Amino acid sequence: INAEYGEIVADMGKKKNTVDLTITPEMEAKAEQVRADLDKLKKEKIQLKVQRSADKGKTTLSLADKRLNELPPEIADIPDCEMIDVSRNDLVALPDRLFGCTSLQKLDLSRNRVVQLQDELGDLVNLEELYMQNNQLTNLPHTKMASLKVLKYINFSCNQIGTFPEELAHCHLLRELRCSNNTLQMLPDAEWCLLERLDALNNLIQAFPTTVGLWVGCKSINLACNAIQEIPAEIGQLTQLVELHLTDNSIKTLPVEFAKLTKLQRLNLGKNLLVNKRDDVELLALLEDMTDLTELYIHKNGFVSLPD
Repeated sequence: INAEYGEIVADMGKKKNTVDLTITPEMEAKAEQVRADLDKLKKEKIQLKVQRSADKGKTTLSLADKRLNELPPEIADIPDCEMIDVSRNDLVALPDRLFGCTSLQKLDLSRNRVVQLQDELGDLVNLEELYMQNNQLTNLPHTKMASLKVLKYINFSCNQIGTFPEELAHCHLLRELRCSNNTLQMLPDAEWCLLERLDALNNLIQAFPTTVGLWVGCKSINLACNAIQEIPAEIGQLTQLVELHLTDNSIKTLPVEFAKLTKLQRLNLGKNLLVNKRDDVELLALLEDMTDLTELYIHKNGFVSLPD
C-alpha cells in the first residue's frame, strides 16, 4: 500500500508541476481581437475629447502620454486651435489634416517614434514653438520651413539629422534653438539677431557660423563635443553671453576679442588643444576681466601654469 501511495503522490506531483504554455491559433485570434477592441475604444475616447474641446471653445488639446500609435484625423477639428501636445506616445507618423490647423502656435511632437515629417509642416504659418526632440527623424522638411516666419523656439535634439535645413535661417524671430545629439556638420549663416540660446551639443559641427557676430543678444551657447578648430573674432560682439560651453573640440587658441565677454559666468574650454601662449597671446590673460565667472573648466589642455 505504501509503495502504491508513493507512486500516486509522485504522479500527482508531476501533473501539478506541468504547465502547458502552448499558444493556440484560437488564443492568438482572441488576443488580436482584444487589441483591436482596445484601439477602437482609444480612438473613440480621443474623438470624444476632441469634440468636447471643440464644444467648450477650448483652443488647446493635450494627448500626451496616452500610448497612442496613431492620431485620428479628427484631431484637427478644434476651431482656432492654438496648442496641440501629443508628446510621449508611440507615434510614427502624423495625419495630413494636422497641418491644416493654421492657427497653431505650439506643437509638441517630442518623445515619439516619428521618422519623417510632411513638407506641409511649413503651412503652420502662426507656429511659434515646435518641439520634435527624441524621435527618429533623419531630416527635416526643406521646401516650406522658411514660411515659419514667427517661429521662436525649436527643438529637434536627439534625432539622427545630418543636414541643417537652410530655410530655418530665414526664421529671423528665433530665440532658442536646440539641436543637440544629432550628426549635424554645420550651422547655417543665419541673421538670428534675437537668438538667446543655442544648444548644439554632441554633433559634428566644424566651425561657428560666419554670422555669429550678429547674435548680439545671445546669452548661452553650447557647442561642446563637436569638431570646432577655431573661435572667430566676431565672438567678441556677444557681450551679453553668460554661458559658453566648448569642451571636447579641437580649439588651439582664443582670439583677443574673447576678452570682451566680461559677463560670462560659466565657461568650459576643457579637452581642447589650448596652451599658455600662442602667437604672442597669453590665452589665460584674456580671462582676467571676467569677474563674474563662477565656473571655469580648462582641464585636459596644454596649460603648464596658471597666471597669478
